[in-house]
Amino acid sequence: MWLFLVILLFAGTINMAIKFSLFEKTLNGCLAVIFTILAVGSMYSAAIRMNIQDVTDFMNNYDSLVNVGIIVIAESVSILLLAARLLADHSNNKKVTFSKIIVMCPSVSGIIGLYIGLVYMLNCISGWQLGLLAFVSLAGALIALLLFHLLLRFVVLSWQFRLDIVLILAFVQIVIAMFLPLIVSGRMSIANSYDHNLGRDFIFCISAMTIILVAAYFIRIFISSYVKTASQE
Repeated sequence: MWLFLVILLFAGTINMAIKFSLFEKTLNGCLAVIFTILAVGSMYSAAIRMNIQDVTDFMNNYDSLVNVGIIVIAESVSILLLAARLLADHSNNKKVTFSKIIVMCPSVSGIIGLYIGLVYMLNCISGWQLGLLAFVSLAGALIALLLFHLLLRFVVLSWQFRLDIVLILAFVQIVIAMFLPLIVSGRMSIANSYDHNLGRDFIFCISAMTIILVAAYFIRIFISSYVKTASQE
């Protein structure tokens, strides 16, 4: 079960970094990464009071996962709803718009993922002062996200293709967030599935990915037609 939550939060962190690459100026994207790390660092006092058992209890708590799922779904749906407007604003060279502010804000799921990572670092590494260990951990996360951000801009030159990646990851997050509470509540048994229903699970995974890709394809068509209409107007 915890693997699904880790994947969900990791996808949120990666998607957040990709969203930052949608800023026209590289500096703005880098500043967004720095702001996110500072936001996580501001929770240092809470992180040093948590241990691994607290994180495990959080991951096994149905209500906590439902709340995380609601946040993730709300963020992902807002991205999907505003994607067409964002692409139209980008095509018309609009600097600051409501859609751009909402879509490119740091993701709550990404911040939670970085925070849990910080808690793990503080509890799994011994022999360091907590303040120094937190600083090194956050500095490492900052460097990793900045390098990923800059590499993405260098490798994926198309702004529109980076937006497509954000949309696909948003769909993936929605699917995981929908089923995670069911797994925790026992309505979906992962162990039994692996032992007795491997074929059914494989079909389910393929079907889910197919739905995601088909939905992303039609969203892509809608966005393109919307942008063309907006440009003609």
